Amino acid sequence: MLDHSGVLAISGNISSNGNFHEQSTAGTGTVTFSGTRTITTTGTSRQVRIERPVTLLNPSSLSIDTSAGGGGDVRFDAAIDGATAGAQNLTVNAGAGGMVPAAELRKAGDWLLTKEVRRKGDWSVKRPDVEPSGW
Repeated sequence: MLDHSGVLAISGNISSNGNFHEQSTAGTGTVTFSGTRTITTTGTSRQVRIERPVTLLNPSSLSIDTSAGGGGDVRFDAAIDGATAGAQNLTVNAGAGGMVPAAELRKAGDWLLTKEVRRKGDWSVKRPDVEPSGW
């Protein structure tokens, strides 16, 4: 477990035979990634959890892989942000594990679901048996 206050600047790759867990007991920490970085866990059901806000500095690419050993959860508890729009990449491979995104991402997904169109339109004349669904 990495416990810190201030900025935790990760400028190298991380490989763990157990869980990778970042936190800030002081509640003041943030995390930055620069360059092309990987976080890899091995062992059965190993997870990656990042509790504090993350900034991907540009240009950067972060790849998280917990698929070895069957996969483990990848969890972001706070916002994930890029320094420049379109200049960062995030790839997650959780194998049989799951992806638990930041609350802001869950909120955006919930909002998007409220905008789904579930009624038939003029298209249904030619396709009357198709269930309506879309944005």
